[in-house]
Amino acid sequence: MRLAVPMVFAVSLVTGISYGMHAPILTVFARHEVGATYLHLEEIGMIFFVPYMIFPVFVGMLLDRYRGGYFLGISVALHSASVYFLSFAQTVPEIMGLRLVTGISTALFHPVCKFIISSASDEKRRVRNIAWFFGFYVAGYTVGPFIGALLLEGQDSTDRMLFQVTAYIVAAGMVACLYLMRGRAAPVPMHAYDGAKRGLRRAFPVSEMRRFPALATIVMYSAAAEGVLFSIFPAFLDDNGISEVNIEFLFFAWGAARILVMLVADRMIRYAPYAMAAAAAAIAAGMAASFSAHSFEAFAAGMALIGAGLGASIPLSLEVMISRVKKERVGNAIGAYELMFGAGWMLGLLAVGEMSELVDPAAPYIVLAAAGACIAPVLIARRRHLAAAGV
Repeated sequence: MRLAVPMVFAVSLVTGISYGMHAPILTVFARHEVGATYLHLEEIGMIFFVPYMIFPVFVGMLLDRYRGGYFLGISVALHSASVYFLSFAQTVPEIMGLRLVTGISTALFHPVCKFIISSASDEKRRVRNIAWFFGFYVAGYTVGPFIGALLLEGQDSTDRMLFQVTAYIVAAGMVACLYLMRGRAAPVPMHAYDGAKRGLRRAFPVSEMRRFPALATIVMYSAAAEGVLFSIFPAFLDDNGISEVNIEFLFFAWGAARILVMLVADRMIRYAPYAMAAAAAAIAAGMAASFSAHSFEAFAAGMALIGAGLGASIPLSLEVMISRVKKERVGNAIGAYELMFGAGWMLGLLAVGEMSELVDPAAPYIVLAAAGACIAPVLIARRRHLAAAGV
């Protein structure tokens, strides 16, 4: 199916536009419209990623056996519906319930897209295609804030109207999902799941997770940084006098930097351990800049550094993991990756939410900066465990 990868790119683009339009504003909306505290924002962010702690285990198993297009269609439908109903939310529990549905959508979306791309690409093009998948997603996330800013600048525009428009945009991705549902036969069930001799444990991504402790460090750190940006950082910006429109523009700077790095991600694979160490250092520098920032320009510099770091760490770490497992275990490897990402997101939000509310709103960012500064040399020391196979 020659159009499988472009169709995934199309879904990735509209999904990124959706997140770019509503995610930076959701936190501010919860603060002003519903009266959420930093602890509430922590809970909203954590409930969003609870499915990432559960679904990847089972999605990784199912992807090796059934059509990915069906799962992608379910993901897009859940995403569109949950964002639309945010426009009617009046309480923190209502927002949490809707974010849980969006989290289920996201827990399906990322592993399904990565699996379809991995299945439809040869080894030489796989890292490039996965990087492009992230690139289209971040391109959408870069365009989305512009669209959101234009809508919010309208005289009668509100955050609730923005959520409804966002839902219609992401629903357009169903066209590509229908193609993927109809055009691709189900994969043959893999032998890894057949026979009592292998046992049920073989079907879960535990073995993949145990094999990559050093890789888990950069994956979880990247996830913590991204989770904080999506769930809590906009409130920190709002507290520092950054308007909703300028928050959207800051996320544009983040997205633009991430895209520029992703465009050359396939060239970095030969130097993956050093590139991931540099990515951790860039994220740490961006967090340090955010801690000390007092102007829009300073925040923009910090966001660009974080975007550049994530643009390298996420596609490279995923490619290293996929390259070091057998072909019939790719689905499980992706499930393990998403599980590590979910754990990092959850732990990061838990720490940052508590520190923001109980210590100081700026304190978590210097802690994240220190963590990144410690992780970078560890990655270099463990470089033999972070190199992609066959490079």
